[in-house]
Amino acid sequence: MSSMENTNFVHEEDIIYEEDLNAAELNNMNISELEDDIEEIYFITKQMTVKTIIHSLTSIEYPPTSKEGVAIIYHVEGWNNVEEVFTDIQYSMGKPCGQHVSTCSYLGDVTVEKKDRTCQGVKLYEFANPELLEMNHDSINTDSDLQLKINKEMSDDNIENTTFVIYLAAFKTKCRYMQNGVQCTGKPILKCLKRKDNIANYFIGCSEWKFNEKFHRFINIKENVDLNLLRQLLDGLYEGESNEPTNDCFTVLHNSSKKTLCPHPHRAGNIIKQGAITQKTCGVKYFKIIPHDIKSCPYVILVSKGIHSHPPPPPSCVPLTIRSRLQELIHQANDNNVDATPTNIITGNLIKTYFGTDYLSEIHASLNNNDHLRYYVDKIQKEVHPHGQGLLGVVYNYSRNINNFCDYVKRLGKNKSFLYFFNIIISIF
Repeated sequence: MSSMENTNFVHEEDIIYEEDLNAAELNNMNISELEDDIEEIYFITKQMTVKTIIHSLTSIEYPPTSKEGVAIIYHVEGWNNVEEVFTDIQYSMGKPCGQHVSTCSYLGDVTVEKKDRTCQGVKLYEFANPELLEMNHDSINTDSDLQLKINKEMSDDNIENTTFVIYLAAFKTKCRYMQNGVQCTGKPILKCLKRKDNIANYFIGCSEWKFNEKFHRFINIKENVDLNLLRQLLDGLYEGESNEPTNDCFTVLHNSSKKTLCPHPHRAGNIIKQGAITQKTCGVKYFKIIPHDIKSCPYVILVSKGIHSHPPPPPSCVPLTIRSRLQELIHQANDNNVDATPTNIITGNLIKTYFGTDYLSEIHASLNNNDHLRYYVDKIQKEVHPHGQGLLGVVYNYSRNINNFCDYVKRLGKNKSFLYFFNIIISIF
């Protein structure tokens, strides 16, 4: 390009000024950057939009959320019950709620059932740590966020905490001694049994105990107990370290929990008590969108909007895939033992066979609660033995197996109730 100062060789309209060129380039750059900053908005219905779309073939226990909205599209082709995609969600959903027919734009203007629900939050205790009370979240990491730290006072090896537990247990336990139909009203006191070898064994006994009287209160005191502190507590002489309550509880309960008191003791001045439950509410909205014709449109949508104003709830629901596998295990245990019990399952080797681990709690945190296992065992036992395993149940089973009676006797030969009532059944039929 030739360079000179004279511009007489071209017309004015053909002159390009450098400052105009730079301004145009800058303007184009700003437009490009602005376009990059613009986020896509997805219309789920004509009135509902989200900024994030997630596709999934399986249920999500802790669906993420945001102020702008997150939609999870579940592909449910072949599912017997499409609403099972919602059963694994660990958040408690409830009122305010609603349900109406709508049209889903995202799925191609199909007619859908739209179910509105609200997150019910979690339950904390009155001595909850301020960090817990102020906690918000829109998504979680199950390997870190759910493992809420336990304060020193909640630790099992904390001597003061262990002493408080023993003290509360003493006052909750009534003396079992009865005289002339009247229950003993003695108070718990610290006692000591001094043996001949001068070894002293401390225990909590009853203030009304006398020699040769049995069944009075007796609580053995193990290690990690501050005997001086325990004596002060039982004698009503404990003054506490301060008048302010110790707000250090990191216990979080699911909204469905039936507990009314904190399992850990807390100090409030000179009083040792278990904290009462407080409800931590939440305003996150959930929208379940289910097409009327699920065969032609095998998709279900869960939309969540808002930020959770509470800590993540602990797992309380057993995921569907694990639940199905667990039921297979119980059926197998029932075939092997005729009368399967939670103890048989826990102590047997079927857990290792089915899940490749020794403990149910290692499969999923919700199975740390034995009530879940007991519930599924009872449920399957009712399916296998709808009339129980007494006389009526044996008669019912015999009537169903009358054509292959020999095989039936061999299979139930280990069942004591069957052998006991065998002669009665024969006489009935």
